[in-house]
Amino acid sequence: LLNDPKSARFVEDFLDQWLDLHAIDDTTPDNKLYPEYDDTLKFASLRETRATFAKVLRENRSVRDFVAPDWMLADFRLAEHYGLSNVKSASLKSVPAPHGSPYGGLWTQPAILKVTADGSSTSPVKRGVWIARRLLGTHISPPPPNIEPINPDTSGATTVREQLALHSAGGTCVSCHKKFDPYGFALESFDVMGQYRTKYRVLDEKLAALPANQRQDKQLWVDGLAVDCGGVTPEGDEFSDIIELRKLLAEQPEKLAWGVIWHLTTYATGEPSGPLDRRAIPQIVNSAKKDAYRQRSITQGLVQTDPLGSR
Repeated sequence: LLNDPKSARFVEDFLDQWLDLHAIDDTTPDNKLYPEYDDTLKFASLRETRATFAKVLRENRSVRDFVAPDWMLADFRLAEHYGLSNVKSASLKSVPAPHGSPYGGLWTQPAILKVTADGSSTSPVKRGVWIARRLLGTHISPPPPNIEPINPDTSGATTVREQLALHSAGGTCVSCHKKFDPYGFALESFDVMGQYRTKYRVLDEKLAALPANQRQDKQLWVDGLAVDCGGVTPEGDEFSDIIELRKLLAEQPEKLAWGVIWHLTTYATGEPSGPLDRRAIPQIVNSAKKDAYRQRSITQGLVQTDPLGSR
């Protein structure tokens, strides 16, 4: 069944649920800050993410490829986004991932980075929670009802890390934030449209206030504070950037397998995982270890276990 062309419907429906791709149109990048963003990139990025999962499934690749593949999919628009010079095609092509590139895997693709941001700013909390829940299957409790969310400092006067330190200081907040903030800080390397950055963009208020005919073709943003994308994982491993964190996650394929299985189970059964599922998932993960945590083996392992057979 996985070889049938109809499996494309499964890929689209599952990724809409698992990766929140259904939210691709919920926000639009501010065209004053991000004039490069266009519908061509949006549609190309959706195709890329779906085709990436389909390739991993079709070729029975390891779940490591969700965070640290040695290949990328790109058409001419994505090549421009990624800084690739050898792709001119309108269709997606598999190309080797450039050595030392910050890009690679689902989590650094523009579709994912867009749905985990708003139109003008990024949040390490939102992106960190997304990584913990979606890719690693970590249970994250909702925040207490009396906790106010962080309001981004659009003036660029304070860093996101400084704002978050004040937000999570004391109480039970620190212990919970340690589970996901490090992943979010690593993804601060990317702006709201998924473009790699070393500094935040800040709107030039004087230029932006000019009439449209006077600011035409002018860059309306300036460089703000530098991006601080280092951190310490919940396991205590330090990393300085997205590349180092990628290596750390690739060394923990069992966590990636757990995340995929958890969400596949929810998708397949149509309901949140229950006690029966929680007993079966470790068995599937252990079984997948024998096959280097390959995606097709994980999918077949789920189909053959109690969570589906008993429903």
